[in-house]
Amino acid sequence: AVSRTRGGRVRGTMRGQRPLPPDETSVLDAVGGEIVAIVSPVSICMMCCVFLVRLLRVDGEDATANVRGGIASAAYQEESSDSTAVRAGGAVLNSVVFVLFITVATFGIFFLFKHNCTRLIWGYMGLSGLLIFGVLGAVIGMETCQALDIPLDMLTFSLWTYNFSVVGVGVTFFGKTFGAPLVVKQGFLIFIGVVVAFYFTRIPEWTTWTLLVAMALYDIVAVLAPGGPLRVLVELAQERDEDIPALVYEAAPAARGARRGGGGVLESVMASRAG
Repeated sequence: AVSRTRGGRVRGTMRGQRPLPPDETSVLDAVGGEIVAIVSPVSICMMCCVFLVRLLRVDGEDATANVRGGIASAAYQEESSDSTAVRAGGAVLNSVVFVLFITVATFGIFFLFKHNCTRLIWGYMGLSGLLIFGVLGAVIGMETCQALDIPLDMLTFSLWTYNFSVVGVGVTFFGKTFGAPLVVKQGFLIFIGVVVAFYFTRIPEWTTWTLLVAMALYDIVAVLAPGGPLRVLVELAQERDEDIPALVYEAAPAARGARRGGGGVLESVMASRAG
């Protein structure tokens, strides 16, 4: 059976089923497009992270487990000679310390945002972005060039890193000021997700999996629980009708009510570890 819309278009339907009104059809198409727009960057981030983990291994083994230091391993340093019980207990302790650090940092951002210290927040995030692009990203870039035998002198690489870092910070955090296209900002945000996810794979395996579970639970509580740090921050931003100073992936042109997506880091770490 077929039906004809107001515009004259023919739509097929199964017998016994009523054709969907044009308004409902447009809503379904819009929701499907939004889902694809959010899932696509997460998938790209996962594939890039898995590729880097595979590429930057040494002698077929994951050499990233030997990296030490950082807030993720502040309470316990995993040793190959440790028993399973010791590793599990140390991983839980590391996760607790990490979640506490994230919670304090989030409430700190909320406190600054509440007292109209937005410029200080953007300055801090700009500095953090500069470190991600210019330091962490540069290290991955050098290791990738060495793994692929790409001939490149240090001066050229330094100039490329400098330009990429400055443009990346400007587009990611001050895109409206520079008038950067949305697709460029999306590309830099995916790059940040890849870098962060890749360095998470350099944490010892027990701590990595425990952190993934802890951060997933933290996200649920922080967003859904009354008084959660992310929830109160979002509510305050909606009350003031202001943008939240944060790394937010926009799947549509920046506007009130635009669909925004996040994530990608946890999924990329899981895919890399599972691979």
